[in-house]
Amino acid sequence: MQFAVASSATTWGDSYQEESFKSKRELVSEYLEAVDPKYVWDLGANDGVFSRIASRKQAFTVSIDSDPGVVEANYIQAKAQKEAHLHPLLIDPANHSARLDRDNFCFIGSMVDRRVCA
Repeated sequence: MQFAVASSATTWGDSYQEESFKSKRELVSEYLEAVDPKYVWDLGANDGVFSRIASRKQAFTVSIDSDPGVVEANYIQAKAQKEAHLHPLLIDPANHSARLDRDNFCFIGSMVDRRVCA
């Protein structure tokens, strides 16, 4: 399956043509069906459309974006729909704290242990 990004788009919300958007949803759904992950990190998740595909398959899904507006919209929708497997998170990878790097976190299931992993 192939999808194309519209070249004339000026905002992320309009970055896909409808045919491309449908194809990407199908591609993501088929991939998740094939690999059946327990955990998913959606980087650049925007409003969480593709994150929701994973969370509806019962995968613990962290929906990450650096735009506060889309993360808030994603959070409001997740809360309103009681989406227990979807967790919107605001992170700007270009402006992280020096102490929040991979050497200072252990990711164990859905728990984050703030110590140096050995």
